[in-house]
Amino acid sequence: MSMGACLSLATLYYTYRRVPEAAATDSIFTAAIFGSLYWLTALSAILYPGSKAIDPEFGEGFPQFWLFVGLLGLTWVGWWLETRGFAVAAT
Repeated sequence: MSMGACLSLATLYYTYRRVPEAAATDSIFTAAIFGSLYWLTALSAILYPGSKAIDPEFGEGFPQFWLFVGLLGLTWVGWWLETRGFAVAAT
């Protein structure tokens, strides 16, 4: 939970900090990376030997898989839309 909170704070900082126009694209990219780390680590947890994606009392499977993939995808769709806006503003 602490990792999620820290990554959220870092994402918010890089999303909303005031920077010169030239550094804004890099700031948004950094925010997207921080925003993705939680979902990537959650997806990779199943890869460790002996680990499962769900607590034993809840059964088998990986029910959160599509949620994690969707939220990871939304992070990068948001980054793409935002950087597209920077490109349009620059012309």
